[in-house]
Amino acid sequence: MLELVLTLPILLILLLAIVEFYLLYANLQRLEAASRAGALVASRIDLPATGAPPEVVIAAVDRQLETLNLPGRRIILVHNSVGPMTQLNAGASYPAPTELLDLLPTSRPCVRVAIQTPMTGLTPNLLKTFGMDITGRIVSQTTTHRLNTAPISLP
Repeated sequence: MLELVLTLPILLILLLAIVEFYLLYANLQRLEAASRAGALVASRIDLPATGAPPEVVIAAVDRQLETLNLPGRRIILVHNSVGPMTQLNAGASYPAPTELLDLLPTSRPCVRVAIQTPMTGLTPNLLKTFGMDITGRIVSQTTTHRLNTAPISLP
């Protein structure tokens, strides 16, 4: 009986950790798919030099994320199609990911789309009681595509 009392809390922590990290990694794939969809659409259209990302890019990202019910997401679109590197933002305000600040390739025009969201939007905060609090942590996924002006049929 004593063994059960000693091992049950450890097994509970292990079970909660497995569930939390499984949900996080499963939903990270959806976040990556959203950044890829946004970058693909952005690589096929004319991009503005200022303002927010075009509505078709935002719609492509939101279509991938629609079942996650995220508390707040940020879309950052960086491109060099009209000269120097230009950054367009939509959504919540979080610190920009470090890989986004790297320069785009200069051999040809490129577009980079980054999606940011709070980690608590992707997985429940199950381990908070045990000292691993994910509140305030931001998750981001970034995709870079070459700019391609071939026509695309948007849904």
